[in-house]
Amino acid sequence: MKSQENFLTSAITNTSQKIRLSEQFWTQFTESIWEKETLAIPNSFINTPIAVNDLFSIITNDLNVTNNFIVSKRFYIEGNKQQLEGADYYPKLEDKSFIGYDRRICSLCGNKEYVLIIDALLVNYSLWDWTYKFLQNLYNSLGFLNYGHFWSIFYGNYSKTPFGVHDHNYPGEPAQSAFYFPIEGNKSMRIWTPEFVKRNKQIRRSTQYEKFLEDSTLLKAEAGGMLYWPSDRWHIGDSKGGDVSLVIAIDNSNNFVEPLAYILKEEIEKIYGNSLKKHLLEKIGEVILKFSRRKGNKKAFFDSNNLQKSADNIPDAIQSAAKVFKYFIDSSVVEIASTKLWLSMLTGYGFMPLISEQFLETKWDLITSTDYIEVSPNRQILWRKVGKNEIAIAVNGIPTVFPLYRNIEKIIETINSGDALSVKIILENSDLANKDEHRDYSVEGILGLLNTLLGNGGIKIIK
Repeated sequence: MKSQENFLTSAITNTSQKIRLSEQFWTQFTESIWEKETLAIPNSFINTPIAVNDLFSIITNDLNVTNNFIVSKRFYIEGNKQQLEGADYYPKLEDKSFIGYDRRICSLCGNKEYVLIIDALLVNYSLWDWTYKFLQNLYNSLGFLNYGHFWSIFYGNYSKTPFGVHDHNYPGEPAQSAFYFPIEGNKSMRIWTPEFVKRNKQIRRSTQYEKFLEDSTLLKAEAGGMLYWPSDRWHIGDSKGGDVSLVIAIDNSNNFVEPLAYILKEEIEKIYGNSLKKHLLEKIGEVILKFSRRKGNKKAFFDSNNLQKSADNIPDAIQSAAKVFKYFIDSSVVEIASTKLWLSMLTGYGFMPLISEQFLETKWDLITSTDYIEVSPNRQILWRKVGKNEIAIAVNGIPTVFPLYRNIEKIIETINSGDALSVKIILENSDLANKDEHRDYSVEGILGLLNTLLGNGGIKIIK
């Protein structure tokens, strides 16, 4: 195998003085590095996912401040986890920056070591666009998809990760690999193999690992660099304090039962009455407990050169997961949930959470018949029919079910062409919209579809 230096030299392309990852990089990465080796690229490698001030704006926006169901927040002082609710430890708009936040927290904590950790960060469109392209390149090279990837942020004046040397595995099963990106400052990670940790169990969760340094791999990077480690590695972060980093956790579990269960819960909430709903939700809860943190044995393969063909065919990995629910939930409901999960994976490359509110950073007008629209750059809207009268349509990992209007697939194909389109002509070219007895209903429905795609970041109005 080539050395890392030769591997990187041959796999990176310099275009207009900006370093980008070439197709050759991803081919060699997935063949030689992915789930096998660690990788440390010190600097000058890739555009950072986001500027440091923009990242601070994200973590202090209303979505991330108020959402405690999706977004997970932890705060430690001197290695001890603190209660965030009712405390004053989370960043505020008044802090204005990470530096301002650090000053306030150091004053509040008497200059003790602290670290703020945010998991499942709700990204804005700019960070999502970077993430989309990154995951697209990774999974196009791998040829299969997984679900459950998310961004985490670590910030503080801490010297070591407070919960010690750790992994992100299901019991006995590798689950999450990681790509680590310093945004400001430097970052170091100590890595140990599972074989070493198995022989030296005292290192688990320990912050006293000095005698094990010779058996570790030290990964270092600064802004513009990247660290990667496979899902079976144990690790701990070394920090000098003040550095800002983002890490994207990549779920490798092939566990599709759990995400399917959560989508089914949403469908049941909408469809069933209270008495039956309670019974079904309890059954789904039992399934979640049984299959939570369990690794699947089938991969969800897809064709990166024909995403719509892939959308039409739910992979065996998801169909097998769906069988768990079909003995107590109507098969039509399971089909809708399976379709939503698969379209979400194909259009969001397994990233979560993705909700429409993330794409509404500024006030936007509803699409009308006088507007012109076009598909968002590097996006493809996918669809799949469900039952006889409905169709699921997805973009940016957000699926929505619509009535099966006549020619609706042709409308989406036209939008996906990338051309600037007149909404008036889209409506006129719809057979259903031209039939007088259905005109008001169909025009309203198609405009509703277009506005949903607009709200989900899939199309934009051309001014």
